[in-house]
Parts: sequence; structure tokens; C-alpha cells
Amino acid sequence: MSWTETSAGHWERPLGLIEKVPLVVSAQSLRPGRENWYETMIAKVSFDPILGSPADALRNGWKQMRYAFPEIAASVRNGIYVYEVPTTPAAVEDWLAETCVVVQENLTADEFMQSLPPSKFMTLHFLPHTSEVIMSSSHFRLDGPAFMVLFNYLTHAMAKPEPYEFGTEPANLAPSFEVSASVPQAPYTPEIEAAAMSRLMAFSTQLPPVTLKPTYSLHSPAGVSGRATLTISTSESKAIITACKAHALTVNMAQHSALVSAVVALEGPTPAGVVERAFSAIAAFGLRKYCIATTTRTVPSGGAAATIASSGNVYPIMVTDGSFHSHATQLKEIYAQGFDAFLPSMSCAQEKMLPMLEKPMPAEMPGQTDPVMSGLGVVDRMIASEVRNETGEIVLRVEDFWVGMEILQRAPQLFFWTWKGQLVWTVCYNEAYWSKADMNILLEETKRQLIQGLGIVDLGEDKKPTT
Repeated sequence: MSWTETSAGHWERPLGLIEKVPLVVSAQSLRPGRENWYETMIAKVSFDPILGSPADALRNGWKQMRYAFPEIAASVRNGIYVYEVPTTPAAVEDWLAETCVVVQENLTADEFMQSLPPSKFMTLHFLPHTSEVIMSSSHFRLDGPAFMVLFNYLTHAMAKPEPYEFGTEPANLAPSFEVSASVPQAPYTPEIEAAAMSRLMAFSTQLPPVTLKPTYSLHSPAGVSGRATLTISTSESKAIITACKAHALTVNMAQHSALVSAVVALEGPTPAGVVERAFSAIAAFGLRKYCIATTTRTVPSGGAAATIASSGNVYPIMVTDGSFHSHATQLKEIYAQGFDAFLPSMSCAQEKMLPMLEKPMPAEMPGQTDPVMSGLGVVDRMIASEVRNETGEIVLRVEDFWVGMEILQRAPQLFFWTWKGQLVWTVCYNEAYWSKADMNILLEETKRQLIQGLGIVDLGEDKKPTT
């Protein structure tokens, strides 16, 4: 799964299984013309006049970024990842015209994303009236951390352009994660086969499920994807982070535990005679620590490979009393175990999973509705909020940051991160199944369960939690 030049300027590599899984999920025809899990990253950027036209600065930075990260201009053809070296300036301009666009309509970022058709390439859009930059891509190409690597590179490319020459950029193409992390491939050993089956069997449970009741019928066809956000104040965020440390929990563990407790609370009373139930929690793990050097990058500031390098396991969280403490105890153990034991059997398990994902689900089985959580960590560690030029002047300021995802499935997708000292939660959902009001209730209840579960009394100057 490394790149090979099959003819002059034409490079190919097989897709890794870590890429095939989201590609299959994205391709499910849940709504014509749309793509499930189509990802976006949005940033509000302040441009210093010294940069000239923001649109021109973005075009120049985007062009340099293609050189440093050619994958943004690669596409999938017949199940093969393909990159074509541009042989003329006109070829570069054609790609720029298709992928780097100034949006003239007076739309919000959310309104624009609802109308943005999926592209075979990664794209960059600029909303001049709000000074928002929108990067979009199919999920098979990258994940949240990769988005941040790319955006941080883009801002620095605008502030301090570097020389480059198209034709040598294939040296910057990254292999698949499986190659970078030396994940065993078929034929698999009996031990790996057994471990993969054990992992898949662990996804299921015979216990009655804890489920979040949808606003509307789950049998409706998918509609428009929506987004709701809750930003927690600086003082409240500080109190939460301090309390997490006191309880020996990471913020990610605590937020996930609060989400489980929120779903339990919103579901209502436990059915009569039921002692124990299960919430299907997907624990997502960042896998970049397993990667060796992935390219012979000719642009030193290109940094880490901006490819997908994350995966998750499904864990049934046992629900008895619905308490934050009981959920946190289980999730702490899950996150502490990490992904080390699963890495050798990762490809084998994904290979067995693909046929199940490709098989259409019967209409009477509308699928999982449990919210899925993904933590992006401290964004400030990945994206510089102030970017300087060669003379040390601040020429770019990143004022705000958020992510979104096209959701055509029944289960909402939550993203949690910290930005400039504030915890931010956003939930992406499909409006055919959920109302924005209900998604806001989920976010508020998650916050209430988090504060209550951590035993926080003093929230500083901010309002006390509702009861």
C-alpha cells in the first residue's frame, strides 16, 4: 500500500483497510447526491492587509499545500488511490479553479455546507463576508487531527511561502497507515484470526440496549444534515478540567461518561424487571503514535502525514444505576488499555467487517441511534492562533475553529475539543430523525451530568448548572 509510478506522472497505491471502511460507509446511498461522513473544518481567520487579497493568499497557500501534501489532489478510481502530477501550469490552474473557491453568496458556514456537493478531491472554500475558511474532504482521506495538520500548514504557507516545483511532489505522498505502522496483512496467522474474531464478538451484547429516542420516525429517508453546538465558558471549562485531574480522569473519559449518563437520563425510567442494560460506546483512538516516518518529504515544514490514522472499538457499557461514576469506571479502563492489543489484528478485523457494512440493512432494522463521540483534544496544540511572517509580524489570526460532518445515518455524531481554554461540544445529526431542540437538550444534559458527576460546586463567575 505504498505509492508506485505506473506511467509517467501517474502514481497509484491500493487503499488500506483503514481507508476502505469509511469509504464503504460514505458510499451508502442514504441520500442521492450526498455523502455520509463527508467532513468539514471551519476556521474564522483575520487577515492582515500586508498579505494582500485573502482570496489570493489562500490560493497561493493551497497550491503550496498540494506540493507538500499531494493527497489533497488524489482521488479514488476503481478502488485504487490515484495521483496525477500536473504537467503544465494550466493543469494546476484547472485544479485550483475546481477546488479553491470564493463563495459569493451571503450564506453562513452551516448553510453553505448543507449545499456543498461532495468532491473527489479535498476542497477549500472562502466566505469573504464572514472571513471563514472551509476545508472539506471525504472521511477516507483524513480525520480530525489530519485536518488540523493541514490547516496549520496552510496558514503558515500563506504567512511564509516556501519555494516548490511541481513534478517532485510525489516524494511527499504518504503510504497507507497500515504500511506506516507495519500492521500485519493477509494471509493472517491463526492467532491474528482469533484475535480479530474476538474483537468483533465483543461488539455485541445480549443485554437490553439503552437508546436515545429520536424526534421523528427512524424509517424516514435521510434528510439534511444539521449541527448544534455548546461552548462552555472559560471559567466553567477550567473547573471541569481541574476536577477531571482530581478524579484521575482525562477530559475525554469524563465527557464520554457524561454522554452515557445523559442518554440514560433522557431515555426515562428503566423498564420494569430490567436490572442491567448496555450502551454501545465507540471509543475512538488516535493511532499516529504507531507510525514511523511516512514520506521523504521535500518540504521540511510539511510535518506529519495528513492521512487517516484513527480507529475505534465498540464497547457495551453496562448500565445499572445510570451513575456517572459507574460509567467512568468502565470507560477509564477502556481508554487506559488503549489500542496496543488490537493493532496486530486491526486489518483482519476490518476485512471481516467490510461485508457487514456493505450489506444493506433490512428496513425493519433502522440501525443504531446511540450518539457516537470523538474527542479532538486541545486544538491550540495543533493550530497556531497567531501566525507570523518572515519579519516576525503577526499576519494571520485564527479567531475561531470548529468541525462538522455530513450525517445521513440515524446515530448523531458528537465532537468534543478545547479551543482557547474553552470546552466546545458540537453534535452533527440528520434532520429527518432529530430536531435541533432535542440535540441542544442532549448537549445541555451532558454538561449537567459532567458537572454533577465530577462533584463541581464552584463554577467561578458563571451561572450554576440547571437542576
